[in-house]
Amino acid sequence: LSLAGDRPLPEGLHTFMLAVKVPRETPEASDSSAPGLLDPFFKVLLLEGSDPLGSSKVVDSNMQVLASPVLSMLLRVQQPIISWTFSRPLSEPYITVRFALERNVAAGDKPFRFAALLLEIPEGFKHVITSASDVWSLNNEFPHAEDWAQYDRPGSIGSFFSGANATFRKIRLLRDESKRVPLGKYGWAFPVSIPLVMPSENIWRLSLCSLPTCSDGGDASALAAFVMPGFLHNEVSATQGFDPDLVSGAAPAGGQLALTGLVG
Repeated sequence: LSLAGDRPLPEGLHTFMLAVKVPRETPEASDSSAPGLLDPFFKVLLLEGSDPLGSSKVVDSNMQVLASPVLSMLLRVQQPIISWTFSRPLSEPYITVRFALERNVAAGDKPFRFAALLLEIPEGFKHVITSASDVWSLNNEFPHAEDWAQYDRPGSIGSFFSGANATFRKIRLLRDESKRVPLGKYGWAFPVSIPLVMPSENIWRLSLCSLPTCSDGGDASALAAFVMPGFLHNEVSATQGFDPDLVSGAAPAGGQLALTGLVG
């Protein structure tokens, strides 16, 4: 795959996203050059020129970007998506994160443990959750633990997320592991603050974790980590975002409510 622009890349961080087909199992490194063997490494070359098969000069490269391990096929999750109510600069919309679980997850920790979901927000954004009722679960078929939404608040001493200082870019949602998670569509919604200037790496992350202390998508406890493209100022969401102002009646403590029509 070759990615070429119409002008040189400027100095700084660059992020590219593309879809790939995942093999059934993690390839193993091999010294053999026999054709047909899978390679466990991604190879990235930075070229001076736009013809990767021609005379373009290699400026830099990393030929051993190790692929993440392929997970058990018993955990079947579709690519998550995000939606939003609006995206004006410095506004505070609700963000909705949705995914579809294609296979039941059994109670307990066999054949694997699924204890929590971790949401990570791009730099410049921050959640503006002030109480548990600001966080909504949009399908009550998902078995949450008691006090299931974990997040740092202004004035917090320490952090839920393995740091000395509070962070407003992470939210953890805890599962009641004594109950199974039935296949179906699930979603969660929470308020955020939109930055005046959008970050260059505008990517949202969702991780399914084996431990209730999961703090980063790169943690060893992350069973699966997904990235979701962000949005621009004043961009209209392609899918309907959850808006608590349109829900009649008050939400129960913790914000859990059956709203299956919004996770389709």
